[in-house]
Amino acid sequence: MGYRLGVDIGGAFTDLVGYDDESGDFVWVKGETTPFEPSVGVLNTIRKSQLDMSNVAMVIHGQTLVINSIITRDGAKVGLLTTWGHRDILELQRANRRDMYNFRYRKPKPFVPRYLSLEINERILGDGSVLKPLDAGGVREAVKKLLGEGVESICISFLNSYANPEHEIEAAKLLKKF
Repeated sequence: MGYRLGVDIGGAFTDLVGYDDESGDFVWVKGETTPFEPSVGVLNTIRKSQLDMSNVAMVIHGQTLVINSIITRDGAKVGLLTTWGHRDILELQRANRRDMYNFRYRKPKPFVPRYLSLEINERILGDGSVLKPLDAGGVREAVKKLLGEGVESICISFLNSYANPEHEIEAAKLLKKF
């Protein structure tokens, strides 16, 4: 079967663990994480392990780095493009309280602040049919505004895209032209 590798990118170190079911060989290597290009740290750790990647059957990847970024809220500045009328979806979160008897409960602040959540005039219905076509000009305008605000990443999340991702795909194509 070959080696099964587990690779985890942490805040300071990238860990690699390899196990070969047939031979029982076990490899564990720790390398430095390269925060601005995490893939470099992974590749350096693989080289350090001296494993022949042609003998690797599976790679399982985790990112403690992402969890750390979520907890400390020091990740990239993100903007959101969403369906017209749904700008406040991140502010609203769920309607219920996690601790229903705690009257002092405060919802966590969204990762995308309201001023970076912009609406696009478009609408896909739950059955996947198009109610309103995508406003391409609105997408371009919103992207310019978000880039002007210094966002490093833009999330496109339109209503009912699970049924028909056509508008998200088109918006992504427009975004890539910037």
